[in-house]
Amino acid sequence: MAYPYGNYPKKGKRKIEFFQLLEKNNIKMAFRIGNRVNKFPSKNKYEIQRIDIKGQDSLFTFKWKLKLGKLRLF
Repeated sequence: MAYPYGNYPKKGKRKIEFFQLLEKNNIKMAFRIGNRVNKFPSKNKYEIQRIDIKGQDSLFTFKWKLKLGKLRLF
């Protein structure tokens, strides 16, 4: 599952209940906005960070993002 616009309960009782609901409905993983490379094993299978890949990214940029996460070009 991917959270639209990164929206999901981020703390407290609502977050715990939400993750329990995902577990109850056999959701294996969920992806949030983050633009960082995840470490495995992940701390929380319902908060895996996505890397923003755009259609206009070159092959070089695509590989770089997979390796390091979000690019900060000045």
